[in-house]
Amino acid sequence: MKNLLFSAFALFTITAFAQNQIRFEYEMIPYFDPGDKSMGMMNMVFLNSNYELIVEDNISTFKFLDKIINQQPQEGTISIQMGNRGTVFKNTTENIYLEEAALGPKNYLIQDSLTVFDWEISKESKNILGFETRKATVTLDDKHKTKITAWYAPKLNFKTGPDKFWGLPGLILELNSGFEYENGGNEGFTYKALSVEVLQENVPVTKPDKGQKVSRQNYKKLTEEFSKKRKEMYSNGVDKD
Repeated sequence: MKNLLFSAFALFTITAFAQNQIRFEYEMIPYFDPGDKSMGMMNMVFLNSNYELIVEDNISTFKFLDKIINQQPQEGTISIQMGNRGTVFKNTTENIYLEEAALGPKNYLIQDSLTVFDWEISKESKNILGFETRKATVTLDDKHKTKITAWYAPKLNFKTGPDKFWGLPGLILELNSGFEYENGGNEGFTYKALSVEVLQENVPVTKPDKGQKVSRQNYKKLTEEFSKKRKEMYSNGVDKD
């Protein structure tokens, strides 16, 4: 009941003071099942991460929150915290996308246009943080045929969401992205909004500018080359720079 009253108040505030910034906190929950248990991945524990999305009209920044992790892995397991640590900046009016990323010791700034998602909107709905949300889905044209399910709030009139996701007639409060392996395994992550607040004092929403500028396509090639090099290093048992 408390959350419902708070969300109703927040909605009134958002409508009445649209010029203010809105802050959303998300939890990113990764999941991974290799399907083939002989791969020896059962001793790996994937930890959740928290992020904040600050929205001001048509621009937004999405940043990692450095929080104390309460998840306690069992003895003999390896903990891995997934998710990007760099800032993601989106301008939905000017079609601008910027993302800070790192490969080893090198920092990059991905500078490109926004990814176009061919959303299919359904009539299915559910309540999140007191807001009525609608369901939207899309299957990406990648090698995995990644399936994305988003829940957006039409009353929150911002065409953005967590990470790179955007393009719906309302802010995305929950999103799942994942794909399946041929052997029955699966991999992906879920973003869930934990809270929403209207900021009484605006914070600077600035474009990130650190790192070597690259396009999304060129960064993908660099990532593939980096992964290939790392695999060769491990297979040869040699630690190289």
